[in-house]
Amino acid sequence: MRTYRSLVALVVLLASPSFAQSQRRDNPTVRETLRWMQTTLESGAGDYSVGHEVRSVRLEDFVGCRVHFSYSTHQEPYINGEPAPEPNKTYHVDYLFGLGDIDPASITFSKGPGLPRLDVPSFLTFSTRNDEKKITVRLPWESEADPEPTETSLILSLDAIDQDYVARFARALKHAVEACGGKPSLFAGFDGQSSDEQAPPAGGGTAARSASRRSDIPAIAKAANGAVVSIIMSDKDGNPIAQGSGFFVSKDGLILTNYHVIAEGSSAIVKLPDGAFYLVDGMLASDKTRDIAVIKANGQNFRTLALGNSDGVQVGQDVVAIGNPLSLESTVSNGIVSGIRTVKEEGGEFLQITAPISPGSSGGPLFNMEGEVIGITTMYLKGGENLNFAIPINDAKSLLLAKSSKVQNFPDESPKTEQPREEGTSAADGGPDPQIASQQFRFYKELLQGKEAAVLRATYACFDDDPSDTFFRIISAHLAEDRQRVFVLVFAYQNGVLDQQSLQAYESKIHWNSSDGTITGTLVTSLKYSDLRHQAIHSTDHVDWSPGQIVIEMAFGGPADPMASDGGYYAMRFVMQRSSLRYIKTFSPRGSTYDGRLKERTLFLRHEAPETGQCVRIPGAQTPEEEFGSVTPVR
Repeated sequence: MRTYRSLVALVVLLASPSFAQSQRRDNPTVRETLRWMQTTLESGAGDYSVGHEVRSVRLEDFVGCRVHFSYSTHQEPYINGEPAPEPNKTYHVDYLFGLGDIDPASITFSKGPGLPRLDVPSFLTFSTRNDEKKITVRLPWESEADPEPTETSLILSLDAIDQDYVARFARALKHAVEACGGKPSLFAGFDGQSSDEQAPPAGGGTAARSASRRSDIPAIAKAANGAVVSIIMSDKDGNPIAQGSGFFVSKDGLILTNYHVIAEGSSAIVKLPDGAFYLVDGMLASDKTRDIAVIKANGQNFRTLALGNSDGVQVGQDVVAIGNPLSLESTVSNGIVSGIRTVKEEGGEFLQITAPISPGSSGGPLFNMEGEVIGITTMYLKGGENLNFAIPINDAKSLLLAKSSKVQNFPDESPKTEQPREEGTSAADGGPDPQIASQQFRFYKELLQGKEAAVLRATYACFDDDPSDTFFRIISAHLAEDRQRVFVLVFAYQNGVLDQQSLQAYESKIHWNSSDGTITGTLVTSLKYSDLRHQAIHSTDHVDWSPGQIVIEMAFGGPADPMASDGGYYAMRFVMQRSSLRYIKTFSPRGSTYDGRLKERTLFLRHEAPETGQCVRIPGAQTPEEEFGSVTPVR
């Protein structure tokens, strides 16, 4: 009877609308996935131009797991009115296959260069399981009944203006293939080594590829995808000043890179190949002489690389380098180890390699042909600007073992603790507030001079790096009278006028650490919504308050937003580093649906790019920590 009741309860749970909606959000159905692929291709992501010729990829139709793609070309006049030379010249071909016949492990992509090279697309390729002929190619003059499957692989060309679209499309295709029962080809990747013999990744992470026997270059590049990142450094005013490469060595965000990549910056973000951005908390260890640094990205469950043994490197062995030269992400080059050089002035040995290393690749991984990292590429060897070198990975291992448990400032960064200061000074640098070159900062200064109460009572004012932005945001954080709770208000001014609709309010009990004077806590939304849909959408809005950063996560969109699909909404995540007062805002869909209003949705999607900016401490304001420390807490 107990088993029967349990089964009934499970059936009721699975049938409930809330459970079904949560499953669709986290794991969209095949139909929802294919519909997303279809609408994004139709909205322009499947088109690119070469001269007058427009080349298009479409998902024409799908029934269950059976799909119908097409490739076509036609000619259009230029925007300046120059006519197409052959306006009637067209081409069309159809491809039909079942998603269950595709090998999900074969789905790979390469990103196009983006602007200004609009004539070079991104490419996505995939193959059938076990290379069986399962793809039907149909030309216009053939009837539906005529052709038999003749192909084992397919290449799709996609627009590269949004360079990260091809990565999202590949992820969607893989999801649909696996949901339709697609499995890897038999014996794919088999190398004769048992799982018991495979080396574990360094740092306890889930390695992008377990160390095994010899691999080919495409396999190494594919396995490393997602673990090699771009590092973008900014000065104290938020201006990008350096870009390099790095790679994850632990699931919780440890990144190895060159010291010179992070030497002159005060804040950093990292960008993954799929377009995701993460703030960097700071530095955990560094060795300036050996040009190595360990930094910490804010996040979890990152893909990692396995570290090899550089003591066994031999002159003449093959190597592969992956980096981001000139922002061309995930660039792969290969060569050999041409020498092992000792340079006393630089603190030890270097691996001299023939694999090309260009600016922006510094800090990237150098692999042996077993897919293990044996070095960190560098362009910084004095007197060796025209030579390519890598730092042996064993030098970095000792640094990983000796890393600090506390996040340190970047070499150019001021102390992390916020100190009380005189009016007109900034908590970030102990001097005058930075002068931000934007109209919104001037509006802020005018409000201060006019003694605008809402601003004077607040804690931080935040300004987007984009000078054309018409808003600036205010964060007002204070202790409650009982000294056991914190209230946070977030609101915005548009061109100097308070936006009444922007108000967000949060409150919660906090934890006071008397040993170091810090406060931590998660504050939940305290606003009540009469509309049940909005109440559900905003139920998870919150603020995470901690010594190192302030995180605000809130929803927006929904049926009242004309740029969102009916019932869909988006999450905004604001993360401000309290040392530099730099922030990053990221946007992600949450519970979105697709209703075919392509113009609105396309516009909305193009505003999903992360936004960065600078906050300032408002003159005379105290943080909750300073308020708390000025009195004896109520027990």
